[in-house]
Amino acid sequence: MSDNIHLLAGAYALDALTIDERALYERHLSVCEACRLEVAEYAETAAELGVAAAANAPAGLRARVLTEIERTRQVSATPGGPASLSRRVQRVLTPVAAGLVALVIGLSGAVAVLWQDNQRLEATVAEERGLAELVAAGHSVTMTGQIDVPATFVYDPDRDEGVLVATGLSAPAEGMTYQLWVIRDGQPVDAGVFGSDGRLATATASESLHEAEQVAVTMEPAGGVDQPTGEILLSGDL
Repeated sequence: MSDNIHLLAGAYALDALTIDERALYERHLSVCEACRLEVAEYAETAAELGVAAAANAPAGLRARVLTEIERTRQVSATPGGPASLSRRVQRVLTPVAAGLVALVIGLSGAVAVLWQDNQRLEATVAEERGLAELVAAGHSVTMTGQIDVPATFVYDPDRDEGVLVATGLSAPAEGMTYQLWVIRDGQPVDAGVFGSDGRLATATASESLHEAEQVAVTMEPAGGVDQPTGEILLSGDL
C-alpha cells in the first residue's frame, strides 16, 4: 500500500477502504498536504452531485473530471507485482469510476431540467406578451353565469383572436374538463378545452370568432364533446 498510497484519495473520500487501510491512510493524511487537498476535492464533488439537479455545474468541475479520467486510464497493476497490489488498485478504481459515471448522469439530468424550465419560461413569457397585445388592441367582455368568478373574454375581431381569462375558477371534477364554445347563429361550436388550478385559468379560442354572437363555458367529459352536454357556467355577448 505504501508505494501507491497517493492513489487512494478517491477511495477514501468514497468510503471504499477497509478499516485497516482507512486507519493507515488517515495517518498518511496527517503528513501529506497534497492528499488532504485531493480528498477535500473528492468530498466537494460528491456533495455537488447531491444537488446537481438544482444547481449549475461548479467552476472547475469539468477539469477535475477530465483529470480523474486521465489518471484512471494510466493506473494499472504492475506486471509481476504482488497480487494484493492488483486487487487494491482495482478496489480503488471501481468506486472512482462509478462516482464519475454517476456525476455525468447527474449533470446530464441537471441540464435537462434547466432546459425544460427555460422552455416553460419562454412559453409563459410569449403567452403573456400575446395576451397583453390582444388586450391593448381588442375588446373585452365580462363573462357571467352560474359560477361567480371574475371572468373576461378578450378578443380582437380584426385578428380573429380571443382569450378567456378567469380568476378563482375551481379545478374541474375528476374525469371532467372545462370547454369553451363560440356561438354562431344560435349554434355552439367547440373552441377548445381547458383546465384550472383554482387560481388563474386561460383558454385561447381555437374556433374563428367571425360573425359569432356569444362565447360560453360548460363542464364536459375529459377530452371535450362535439355539442354541449352540461349547463352553461359562463357566457358573454360579443
